[in-house]
Amino acid sequence: MSGRSLLAVCVVGAALAAVTVGVGTFVAHVAQFKTVAEDTFASRSLLLSKFASFHEETLTAMRSLVLDRFATEDHASESKLTFLPMEQKETWELADVPEARGSLSGTMPIPTADRRHEIWSALAIDPVVEAMSGASSDVVWFYYQSADDFLYLAPDRGGRSFRFDPQIYKQDYWTRAAPPSDPTAGMVVAGPYDDLAGQGWIVTLAEPVYADGRFLGVVALDVRVSTMQLLIGLGTAIGESILVSDGDHLIASQEDFTPGTVVSAPLRDTGAKFSEDASGDMWMSAPIAANQLRLVHKLRRGELFAAAANDSAPTWFMIALFGLVGAIAWRLRGALVKVTMLTHYDPLTRLLNRRGLYDKLPPILAFARRKHAALAVLILDIDFFKSINDSYGHLAGDRVLQQVGESLLRTKRPFDLACRWGGEEFVVVLPIDDNSDVQRVAERVRSDAMKSRIEESGKAVTLSGGLVLLGGNETIDTAIGRADRLLYAAKQGGRNRMLADLADEPPRLQMLVPVSA
Repeated sequence: MSGRSLLAVCVVGAALAAVTVGVGTFVAHVAQFKTVAEDTFASRSLLLSKFASFHEETLTAMRSLVLDRFATEDHASESKLTFLPMEQKETWELADVPEARGSLSGTMPIPTADRRHEIWSALAIDPVVEAMSGASSDVVWFYYQSADDFLYLAPDRGGRSFRFDPQIYKQDYWTRAAPPSDPTAGMVVAGPYDDLAGQGWIVTLAEPVYADGRFLGVVALDVRVSTMQLLIGLGTAIGESILVSDGDHLIASQEDFTPGTVVSAPLRDTGAKFSEDASGDMWMSAPIAANQLRLVHKLRRGELFAAAANDSAPTWFMIALFGLVGAIAWRLRGALVKVTMLTHYDPLTRLLNRRGLYDKLPPILAFARRKHAALAVLILDIDFFKSINDSYGHLAGDRVLQQVGESLLRTKRPFDLACRWGGEEFVVVLPIDDNSDVQRVAERVRSDAMKSRIEESGKAVTLSGGLVLLGGNETIDTAIGRADRLLYAAKQGGRNRMLADLADEPPRLQMLVPVSA
């Protein structure tokens, strides 16, 4: 081969190599931009899912607090509620209650006992309002809207100027959460709306509240659209992400937008991978908040090719993105822990509440079976508690409850469960190795609790109790019922005593475990 031919071959080879490297680099950058966009979309959808899940947990906590209070009676507290007619003759408002964090009003007539009980139950969302107000500014309003023509709205911003308007029952969140529109009784997402109180564009998250199958109303949160717009804009990815409702209404966008605009976003639920439409544009779509919302990302083919040709791939930003995701997730986790504490623990005594007892009980049962231990159920009741409240006031009664709670926390063993069952009643679940020892252990718990004092008088507090062993085929509710009957007998017998039924039958707990052949 001549030198000229060899040179030609080299030139052609170099050209082909250059073209190959150029095409390969272009293709690599195309793939890189797509990968970065997919990873960023996955992070945004994960963060939005955590954001939505956190607020769904908040709604569940609000609903639980309302229902827990609705299931109890506190006529003394309910009687403190005072209602005043508004200037409009057809409406009323709740007079100032110092501990209430919001305002409440409804339609005439002035509430009767049943309606008053539900109003008192609605005020139970205040601990969530207080916890969330210190942890996040994402939520504009918290509220309980009753089917019985009243609304409790919190927090109170600059005076109680809210006035009930029956038009709120035409709002989308109500019509979608109320029966029969929401047969699953799950969370619904409605909006966006321009807040009438000047808080900007908001989206409403609502859950229905049912008590014994009866629809009471809804608990709801109004979340800022601006926060969602911030979340979908985190990270750097070629293309545009938008958040749309299940009715294809635009909620938030990276670009300037008008909330509520109807958008067309094909290729639903593709996941965090691109799929092409007929024109060659690429889409990703992921469900958010139980399919109530969708995060959608669109990447035009020309935009992708231009970016790849420009050789700019901001992958370094992904580290900052994941760091920011982690920081926000940690912040949301802290607030979620506070809300979870409210749903499992009694805030006054720091003991478990009923929900917490039922959640903690399965591992205690498993522990007792492994250790071949019996399980004792002790129910305690403060003697003459009503007279303490009547004589010294409810704050004195609360201090007594706190002292008893501190005593139970101090004397219980690590594997015991102590619960404020309701009012002045407490339940303690005690795994016992030796049945002959159970009454001594229970009496020690009761005796230590009776070290409590009424601060105003210095008088000692006494407690009556009932003690039983959990039978092999017996539920905890049945055992508590038996213990409660013994408690009643102790009360009838003069109080300040404990009655026990520690018969060998029903059998010890280990008999629940089948014997292998």
